[in-house]
Amino acid sequence: MLASRIKSEAEKLKKLEAAVTREAGVLKDLQDTLSGLTKPKDIASKQRQVDASSDRLDKARQVLETSRSELLENIEKMKSEKLEKEKAFVTALGNIKSRISALDEMLDSVPVDQARAQIEALIKKQAEAQAWQEERLKAEEGGEGHGTGRHGAQTGMERQAMRASTQDGVTPDQDGNTSGVSRQEKGVTQTETWNQVKVTYTEEDGKRVIADIDKTAQNIVNKFDRTQYSGGKGSMWATPVLEKEAVEAALDVANKLKDFTHWAEGNTSDHTAVTTEFKNLTVLLGKPSSSVGWGYAVERDGDAVDVSTVKSELKKFETGAQTMDQLFKALNVKFIERDGGVKMIPHCRVVLERGAGGAWKLKTHYPDNGISSGQLGWETRRNQPKGDITFRKGTDLTVKKNNAAP
Repeated sequence: MLASRIKSEAEKLKKLEAAVTREAGVLKDLQDTLSGLTKPKDIASKQRQVDASSDRLDKARQVLETSRSELLENIEKMKSEKLEKEKAFVTALGNIKSRISALDEMLDSVPVDQARAQIEALIKKQAEAQAWQEERLKAEEGGEGHGTGRHGAQTGMERQAMRASTQDGVTPDQDGNTSGVSRQEKGVTQTETWNQVKVTYTEEDGKRVIADIDKTAQNIVNKFDRTQYSGGKGSMWATPVLEKEAVEAALDVANKLKDFTHWAEGNTSDHTAVTTEFKNLTVLLGKPSSSVGWGYAVERDGDAVDVSTVKSELKKFETGAQTMDQLFKALNVKFIERDGGVKMIPHCRVVLERGAGGAWKLKTHYPDNGISSGQLGWETRRNQPKGDITFRKGTDLTVKKNNAAP
């Protein structure tokens, strides 16, 4: 009977060992992929997986505690039956005892707490980026650039398609809608002034219900006058986290150059020849640290589309009457694909400007599919050839190469 119980405990421990090994592998895989997550829904999904794994490990601990208790009971049973000197039983129970100790160590080493800490850090990073984005939109509403309102993740690819499809590149950041948002709070009556037209609507069951839609649509067509040439392209940041990372990286470069007041192209030793005031700076970045790219881009794939048609097709998309693919087809645009089909754009551009001797401020920033790896670095004027730039501070001169960060 004791031999049967020992065999049963050994089988139970074998299952526990397999279960704990499996959960350790699951959590290790989770940890390996967590650093690359940027979307809240993906992070929430991983958080649920960690919680489920943690629950299974807790159950494994409970089974192990039962096995520990039964082991002690079996040892006492062995003593009462004068079997403590029987080599087979002593060896078998000693083996079970060692395996229980090893399982204790395995359970303690499974990275549940580390995975949870990583997730908490990612959620905090998301919250900080969201707050940063909101501050950027306020600054842009006050006149400081247009990067987030025109290219932020909140604009949606449908509005980037609008920009790419229209002849003059109608941008998402319209009058009265400087944040470029494409969706509003459900069930709340919204009034937007869009291109000098007031649009009043609510969202019900995933659809926008616009008051006096025919008149509003006609007014929008008549007043669609704020445009920005885009060359038939549009792009947006994938998440506020990636947008914030790009801007901070660019500002780090800018701050290393901030004390210079003038510049000249080439390498010169004559400070009187360095006369161009240093007011503009463009930083061109490679891939982010935690993703294959910064965001997404679309380009026109056919003739430009009339603005009234664009509005009609956008309405179909926003009311759920057609998919994003159908919208793109109707607007003659397509995703720009890079790196063998990966749609995320691996390079981005951050443009800064300042007054004389002032702090750098953002003018615009966006994922840029037009940048190649050989162009990465910075420019004191748009599309500047790579090479030596002589900077001046007072009469002191410094030469830097604009194909590398300082």
